[in-house]
Amino acid sequence: MSERTVTIKLSAESAKFISDFMKQIETQDNRATRSPYYYTVRTVKEYSAAEGIGDVRYYCERDTETYSEEELIAHCAENDLDVEDFKDRCYVSGSQNIEEFDNVFFTEEGYKRHMELNKHNYRSEEPVTSYVKYCFRNPEIEGLFKVLTEISKEVQSITRV
Repeated sequence: MSERTVTIKLSAESAKFISDFMKQIETQDNRATRSPYYYTVRTVKEYSAAEGIGDVRYYCERDTETYSEEELIAHCAENDLDVEDFKDRCYVSGSQNIEEFDNVFFTEEGYKRHMELNKHNYRSEEPVTSYVKYCFRNPEIEGLFKVLTEISKEVQSITRV
């Protein structure tokens, strides 16, 4: 079957967006990840778990904090509290830190702009970071990027003339 050529009309603004977007995709740091890939917001959140699973945490009445063994001892020392008495007022549970990935960005610049405006909405046990993930065997994303690359090359060839 022969390949047909189709003419698509784009506003100058849309053409510039596609061209700039694909230049970013082609030149940004892919962090050794195969294309297509995306950036995501990585957070680590603490979740309670059954006793014996994960780390031991002390949850204490009238206290919004949870403590590891070391943190509990330090808290008691700082507040002149008896460690064993304080432990008696706590219940013990397991705790696990679990990575979560939120949102999708195709450019690092898009990720950075989002974080400038929205970082306050992310709560995490560790610093919030970007993470690059491969769109593993995703034919829709691969197809979309192929089409955008073709359009971008056409736009660039027209604007060079």
